Amino acid sequence: MSAIAQTLEKKLQEWPPATAQKVEQQVSELIVQADAESANGGLKSKTAEERSRDPLFADTAVWHGPAPKDSSVNHDKYLYGDDA
Repeated sequence: MSAIAQTLEKKLQEWPPATAQKVEQQVSELIVQADAESANGGLKSKTAEERSRDPLFADTAVWHGPAPKDSSVNHDKYLYGDDA
């Protein structure tokens, strides 16, 4: 038995019945969800449309002005000053 299973078994005995019942229900739901994802080949990949709405991928702002060549090394200095 895994450590998490042992801990869960122990905690279910210690917790008040209402708490134990709630946790059992939540764990059961997680198991059903994991089984469904496993049966479907894992997590669903996002479609191109979903990715285009993702703020990380939708951001098209790019700086085209001058920038120091050592900005990756000294980014703290440029962002926060010499005392950083």
